[in-house]
Amino acid sequence: MEDLLKFAVRLHGHLGPFLVLGLRAGLAARRLIGKPASVEVNVSPKPPVSCVIDGIQASSGCTVGNGRLTLNPTSDRLEIRAVFRSDKKAIEILFSRELIEGLLSRMPTSGEELERKAMSLLGEDEQRLFTLKTRS
Repeated sequence: MEDLLKFAVRLHGHLGPFLVLGLRAGLAARRLIGKPASVEVNVSPKPPVSCVIDGIQASSGCTVGNGRLTLNPTSDRLEIRAVFRSDKKAIEILFSRELIEGLLSRMPTSGEELERKAMSLLGEDEQRLFTLKTRS
């Protein structure tokens, strides 16, 4: 996990909570369906919520550049949804609106605070971060 986190930070430019949420989603998908062949992400195109995209790219291997990540911009900043597909399975990950709202309303302002919040999400119970639904 440490190497993956370092890679994600290099890719994204800094450590923040939404980057970690994306990492956790990609890791959950890999655990449940294996290596994803593609992912479709519904998210607001504006930071900080859009930062989940870089976390998903880092942890899933599906990127905009390799054509395996599709972005569907949404105007609802509290809606983040990702559908990961492998050859035989699919998993939908619905990020917790309550968690997103809490992060946005109390977004840390210093780099140190951002990193502290991000690190706390690394160890957070997955059920608090998002809901997982198997899809066909």
